[in-house]
Amino acid sequence: MRKIVGLFFVGIASWIGLSAETLAEEARCPQRIAYIQKDSLSTAATNILRKIYFRLGCRQTEFIDLPGRRGIHLFNHQQVDGEVYRLAQAEALYTRKFVRSGTPLFSLTSSLWLHPGEAKIKSLGTGYILGVVWMEEHLKNRKSKAFHSAEEMYEAYNAGMINGFLAADFSVGVKMASNELSPPPAHAKTLHDLPLFHYLGEEYAPFMARIAKLLTTEAPFKTLLPKR
Repeated sequence: MRKIVGLFFVGIASWIGLSAETLAEEARCPQRIAYIQKDSLSTAATNILRKIYFRLGCRQTEFIDLPGRRGIHLFNHQQVDGEVYRLAQAEALYTRKFVRSGTPLFSLTSSLWLHPGEAKIKSLGTGYILGVVWMEEHLKNRKSKAFHSAEEMYEAYNAGMINGFLAADFSVGVKMASNELSPPPAHAKTLHDLPLFHYLGEEYAPFMARIAKLLTTEAPFKTLLPKR
């Protein structure tokens, strides 16, 4: 009888230990998350994700703004624990094992925007942001000009240095609403409408599962709709 009771308590202790370990893994918070600097869509998405992390108990997680390609580099070298969002095609650039949100944060609608007098300045080339994979792929072997941030690109457009640019419709809508693009660019062509996912190192899989669950029951990023 004593042996049976002893085994019972050993089992209970083991279960408690495993449960505590599981809870600890789920509660383990990423410390540093990268996002693309000087971009209104990236900033808006980061603000929403920061609130989600806070709700899940990760109040000390630091969100770091970086140039587009820099986030991938630091993630691969384990200097950041994840990125706020990327298109799935960026996964080919990761050399570190990762997990992504099973549910997208939201869809990215992006377009080619042209200067109204584009025919006269066509030779200037089209602007894009260095390190944003889909932009680099779209303009490969085409006349273009790279910029380190969206703000820098928009300034070049206003100065007549480029004939247009590639950008998320949301970001352009924000700029046009505040009259920060002159002259207002013309929407030339929608290039894609693709899902954006949140990425973390694979060691944060339990935490990512909690985020995924929240994304399937709520729509926290619904305010990030394209504006024209």
